[in-house]
Amino acid sequence: MTAKKASTFALGIIVLCTLSGETQESGSSISRDDVAAAEAKQLGLIILDPEATAGLGTDAYELSTAAITRDTLVVTVSYGGGCADHLFALDASAPFLESHPVQLEVALTHHANGDVCEAWLTENYCFPLAPLRARYQEEYQQDSGAMVLRLAGAPGDLVYEFAHAAGTTAEKPVSWGRVKDHLSK
Repeated sequence: MTAKKASTFALGIIVLCTLSGETQESGSSISRDDVAAAEAKQLGLIILDPEATAGLGTDAYELSTAAITRDTLVVTVSYGGGCADHLFALDASAPFLESHPVQLEVALTHHANGDVCEAWLTENYCFPLAPLRARYQEEYQQDSGAMVLRLAGAPGDLVYEFAHAAGTTAEKPVSWGRVKDHLSK
């Protein structure tokens, strides 16, 4: 991997998702309470750099559902708060585990920004998986493939299958400085 490409993978990626509550045509879905992953319009942060995971947050939350639809991981989370902006990030900085298909241990992190309010909130967050696909394609030199996302806290694994999508572009990377700025708000 070239230094330039490695640095691209080392950056966090902020993406605002706008799924329209489509029926799940393909992908995996896992739910503790049979609640479908509905419309997601919350900010999802993907971290690919192991050094960038420090300070992302260890605040409590409950994971209700996790589903992969096309190239997006959608999760439903519940947490206490209501007086400050919360940030959920998907830590995908671990190396691929060699198996068929390859596996990747991922974890949700929650930064509550010091929110001590007691409302019980439930929200859907989405995490576009294009950066994971690009990482796989770079490391394995293959346009299509599959990986098992081992999401900590989920009641099972999620299988992400993909093919090369001509003409698509990856989400724009955001510098770690901007991520830290967001966390300090």
